[in-house]
Amino acid sequence: MTRGRISVKAVNTYLSWFKSDLMKIKRSTETAKRIVKALIEKAPSPVSWHNIAKEFELRSHTTVYQYIHLFQELFVAKILHYIDPKHLQH
Repeated sequence: MTRGRISVKAVNTYLSWFKSDLMKIKRSTETAKRIVKALIEKAPSPVSWHNIAKEFELRSHTTVYQYIHLFQELFVAKILHYIDPKHLQH
């Protein structure tokens, strides 16, 4: 961080920890990779579990839901629910 960037070594360390955590709880690193890719490609737009599952050829929206909640528990992602400003009460 002294140069205003995150080193490749640090990124690889965190990825290794993340993959290790997934393997410990018997989750697929390939499925996790697909979901992370979907989140990165879709950000910052709202996305649905169904759309991610369909577009990235995953088993179901339930699988996406479970992995994203797992990512949140592992402090890899944060779920922010969409609020439509048109439906806010004044």
